[in-house]
Amino acid sequence: MAKSKNHTAHNQSAKAHRNGIKKPKRNRNASTNGIKKPKPIVNMKYMFQVSAGYGLVFVFLSSGLILSKI
Repeated sequence: MAKSKNHTAHNQSAKAHRNGIKKPKRNRNASTNGIKKPKPIVNMKYMFQVSAGYGLVFVFLSSGLILSKI
């Protein structure tokens, strides 16, 4: 008896390209999902919106939140 097939990638890239491979959508503001939310983080939603007008960007690092200028 023949061995059963374990894996194939046949036609998968054709299926992926049929509707085009698109870049993931970038969110306007960084998500705070999964972050424990003390009061400053809750207010961060509004902080992002205001700072966007001034050309400021917030960067999440494991050590904390950093403000950088564009």
